[in-house]
Amino acid sequence: MSNYILFNLFLSPQLFSEIKRVLAYPKFSFNQDEIDEFLSIIIETAQIVEPEFSINLILQDSIDNRVLECAVMADCEFIISGDKHLLEIKEFSNIRILFPDEFLNLFLDDF
Repeated sequence: MSNYILFNLFLSPQLFSEIKRVLAYPKFSFNQDEIDEFLSIIIETAQIVEPEFSINLILQDSIDNRVLECAVMADCEFIISGDKHLLEIKEFSNIRILFPDEFLNLFLDDF
């Protein structure tokens, strides 16, 4: 019997725009072809959701609220992030917010 875990990537149009913006930061040194290829993979892989409400819980960084909106709309169980504002919340609307290694440790024990 093999064990597997199914992961889904959910994005809203606002989060996709944020990804495009961040990938262009000089600190990443991505050229336009690399950015285009990555965005193409995201478009093929992600499920796009359109939040029908606004959340304004995190005042320090409004894009973090877009993450919460997307996760709620997609009925996610987890948000996996390194973002300190999200991680401070720990849970929102029954969605656990975990650092990547915390999330992996939850599932590695099962294998």
